[in-house]
Order: sequence, then C-alpha cells, then structure tokens
Amino acid sequence: VALDPASRRALAGVTLSNVNLVLWQWSDDPARAVGRAAQALAQLDLIAPDLLMTRLAHASMAYTRNDWAGLAAIGEQLVRHHPNEPSAYHHRCGALLRLARFEEAIAACQRAIRISPRDSRLSTWQGLMGFNQFQLGRYAQAEQSLRASTANDPRVPFYFVVLAAALAEQGRRDEAARVMQEA
Repeated sequence: VALDPASRRALAGVTLSNVNLVLWQWSDDPARAVGRAAQALAQLDLIAPDLLMTRLAHASMAYTRNDWAGLAAIGEQLVRHHPNEPSAYHHRCGALLRLARFEEAIAACQRAIRISPRDSRLSTWQGLMGFNQFQLGRYAQAEQSLRASTANDPRVPFYFVVLAAALAEQGRRDEAARVMQEA
C-alpha cells in the first residue's frame, strides 16, 4: 500500500490480515486493527467494489461485528457471483450456523468440500458440518464429521469438545471423557 495506494491486492491483504489479528485474538489493540481494516476496505470499495477480494474482505469484517445476517447476505452474493469459490460457501456456512439454519449450513460446507477437497480449511468445514449436525440432533453423523475434522487437524481443540458432546449424547460417556482428556 505504501508503494501503490491503489493496489487492490495490498488493500485486501491489509484488511484480511488485520481482521484475522482480531478474530484469532493476536492483536494487542483490536480496535486499532479493526479501524485499519475498515480504512483499507473503504479504499478498496472505491477502487474495486465487485472484486472477489473486496467481497471476501466484507465477509471477514462481518465476523468482527457478529453480523450474521449481513454475513449471510454477503455469502449469498459471493455464491451467486463466484459459484466455484470455496470461500463463498465457507462464509455462507459460518453465517447460517449462527442463524440456526443448520441444514443449509451443512449443504454450504459440503459444497466447499466438493469444490476444494484438499483445501487447508477442510478440517474447519468438516468441523462446522459436525457442529450443525450436532445442533440437529444427528449425533452419529456429527461424530463422523468431527472425527474427520480432528484427524485432519488435531490442533483445533473446539471440534474435540463437540465430538465429546456427540459421543456423550450417544451414551458413550467414557469415550467422551477420553476424547476430552486427549484434547
């Protein structure tokens, strides 16, 4: 951005990197990071409002505000304009989960996996599917998705917790306790 204030890629990078600092709680000053992200995104909106990266940056900003309806709308827009972009379905799944639209969220994650089955976010999509299945009371399906998620990326502890809950709901409390202990 310092070299080229109109660089679309750089502005998107400033937005996404600052948002991720906040979402992953890596920032010492979250308000400043969100402000910097918003400033870069406003500039990006002026230069390239229809660019995929602009829309993805808007989706990420929605997470910082817990704006699930807004994220759902952005997800729909992404899916409509970029139907083969797995991030579109990733954001749609995340929004629909938080809006308790679990069936639709599962379908969005499944679509992301079909588009990009070797994606670095595969374990996240499997975990999100498992969480949605758990919310629907489909504990055996949730277990299957969550086992795949935790096997693909054992560094994300949240999905182990949901896996343990799915096991407990199936009456397998000892196994659930072992999963929690291992996690």
